[in-house]
Amino acid sequence: MRLELGKIHIKDIQFAAESKIEANVLYVNKEELVKAVFEDDAIESVDLDIARPGESVRITPVKDVIEPRVKVEGRGGIFPGILSKVDTVGEGRTIALKGMAVVTTGKIVGFQEGIIDMTGLGAEYTPFSKTNNLIVIAEPKEGVKQHEHEKAVRYIGFKAARYIAELARSLEPEEVEVFETKPLLEQIAEYPDLPKVGYVYMLQTQGLLHDTYVYGVDAKQIVPTILYPTEIMDGAIVSGNCVSACDKNPTYVHLNNGVIEDLYKKHGKEINFLGVIITNENVYLMDKIKSYAAPMLVVGCVLFGLGSLIVKFVPVGGYAIAFWRLLIASFIFWFLMKLKRQRFPKSRKAMMYAALAGIFLAFDLSFWHESVYAVGPGISTLLNSLQIFFLAAIGYFFFGERQTKLQMLSLFLAVAGVVLISGEELQHNFEGMYGIIIGLISAGMLAASMVMIKKVHEEEPTALFSLMFILSLSGAFVLIIPSLIFNSDNLYPTTFTDWGLVFIYGAVMQCVAWGMIAYTIPYLPLGLTGLLLLSEPVVALVIDYFGLDKPINHWQWAGAVLTLVAIYLGSQKNKTT
Repeated sequence: MRLELGKIHIKDIQFAAESKIEANVLYVNKEELVKAVFEDDAIESVDLDIARPGESVRITPVKDVIEPRVKVEGRGGIFPGILSKVDTVGEGRTIALKGMAVVTTGKIVGFQEGIIDMTGLGAEYTPFSKTNNLIVIAEPKEGVKQHEHEKAVRYIGFKAARYIAELARSLEPEEVEVFETKPLLEQIAEYPDLPKVGYVYMLQTQGLLHDTYVYGVDAKQIVPTILYPTEIMDGAIVSGNCVSACDKNPTYVHLNNGVIEDLYKKHGKEINFLGVIITNENVYLMDKIKSYAAPMLVVGCVLFGLGSLIVKFVPVGGYAIAFWRLLIASFIFWFLMKLKRQRFPKSRKAMMYAALAGIFLAFDLSFWHESVYAVGPGISTLLNSLQIFFLAAIGYFFFGERQTKLQMLSLFLAVAGVVLISGEELQHNFEGMYGIIIGLISAGMLAASMVMIKKVHEEEPTALFSLMFILSLSGAFVLIIPSLIFNSDNLYPTTFTDWGLVFIYGAVMQCVAWGMIAYTIPYLPLGLTGLLLLSEPVVALVIDYFGLDKPINHWQWAGAVLTLVAIYLGSQKNKTT
């Protein structure tokens, strides 16, 4: 790609009866320009102003800053995919109006800190204090949605820049700078002895009002892609950030990328500049959450597993202790919900799924407790961990989560690990068939509860404390009758110590541990969720060995290692997809 970038220096901007560029002065017919850009139903009014270097002027809030450019030779047009048809740009001749910029501003959507000071100390912190700025003030209509408002303002800025740039189409530039990058293999062969350099250009994207666009496509939707540097000079990359020019790079900075310009200066002398690799630097909140969701889930499992010690030594029935756990948690989550001013979901389906999640969890806990009494904390937790098969099956049949070769390997290792850990235990507790069967049922209940939590968020994103309040209260309610029927002789703790342990069981194991698990489930695939939950049987094994002085043979330790390897492989799969 060979691009000739012609430059016309603008030393002043004035409003006039005729729009033209003459003697390095930009004259703008205000009414004509407003008419040219005012085409959006979301906008109530458009006005223009001028801000020059050294004037006592502050521009705020700044939405975007654009340098007017017009393509006079070569394929496509400036801002392809935005104002021009989608075609590869970056060759031929383009004229840029240097020393000026189009600055878009208008009514704010929320708090925004975009400021340009044309004089004073603030002017030292922005390059746009040194440019002659044509200010486009766009005011939205009442009731216009946020994204419609901001998109309209953004497009008006691009249209204004195009209008101005067209005035230079037939003008001869004062200077012309040539930039050229050949196809990759040719470029490598041209300077074989020079270091080969590619510029990784990370495009910040953060969701609504904080995006970057490549040929009109949201950068969140792209994969790493090689571009000719000259494509960027022709407006292939533009700002979709309408919050403020200081929040992310404005379009002006993309058009005048200083790194690209410096690399071209060294090209053929010190380095062989091969091109630009664009990639998405995703700073969206959900992606941040995903980065720590897996570790948080494991921590929740560890705390959850420690609860088996309380179940083992507190003389309260399996259904009853589950009831107290959920009831205590209900009060805590209600307090937190009110403190954070969180609301219940509006969707009836979301409320239903949350309640079902609580009911399934209630019986998961009850059946797990029964299994603990029958076969001990270790084996009961291992049986409960077989939820991985339930989750994998549900994920496959109902959510379309396909099993890759790596995931199948991790599942196989997980099975082998659980078998090795539980084999010795099963030999000594074969008579406890009731404990084994009800432990398996608890695994199914746990998987069903997790699926319901995922369904809640699919139906309507729900605040954590509100969700956990509904879940805990519905679970406690459904356990009232089973507790009275099956645990009438040991319905509640009889000592202060036991009450304290039950309170810890509800506050820590339900509020903290299960809260962490419920918080992370929406951000992880069900298959990976199942694998990570296998950290719980490892904790149970450690509890048996250190807390209950239970002998653990080398086969069981080998199973624990295999389980951890399975968890690691599952997490690696998640990171690379």
